[in-house]
Amino acid sequence: MLETALARYLALDSDSTRLVAPLDGKTIALVLEPFEWTLYLCPGGGTVQLLPECLGTVDVTLRGSPWAFTRLSLSDDPRQALFGGGVTVTGDMDVAKRLQTLFTRLDIDWEEHLSQLTGDFAANSLGRALRSGRDWWRETRRTFRLNLAEYLQEESRDLPAVSETEFFCAEVDRLRADADRLEARIARLKAHCGG
Repeated sequence: MLETALARYLALDSDSTRLVAPLDGKTIALVLEPFEWTLYLCPGGGTVQLLPECLGTVDVTLRGSPWAFTRLSLSDDPRQALFGGGVTVTGDMDVAKRLQTLFTRLDIDWEEHLSQLTGDFAANSLGRALRSGRDWWRETRRTFRLNLAEYLQEESRDLPAVSETEFFCAEVDRLRADADRLEARIARLKAHCGG
């Protein structure tokens, strides 16, 4: 059932066969935690098979909770979601990047498919409403992050300001360089004095 759903999802983009091609012959394991359920994705022939067992070798393993995989699929920046935590990647990173590329380059015209069921006007109206909701959500999330950062930095002083952090890091780097130079000078003096 999942394989059929994935095949239908990929078929929504007329270019999916070309996008799947770089993964032909590779095996990707998806491990769902904490259940330790494993599914194997086997791309080939323009589609992706889902298998409960793997007879060959696994090229890359993606391990994470269902929530982490959902976040990955809904993320504006899959790279950040994939490599920024929640999903652990082991194995051939090139295959993981190709899988990421497959899902980021899929270009599905949802309005076109919906218009076949509801008509152009309803599909266009729903598409505009969904895009408006998505844009509102992104802006609300961005504003919340900015407001939270400002509160934590300026009001409660629980976090330092970015400029303070940058200054501190620059001073640590300067101190480290000074210490390295001093150590090198002491080593030269010891060598010069014979011991």
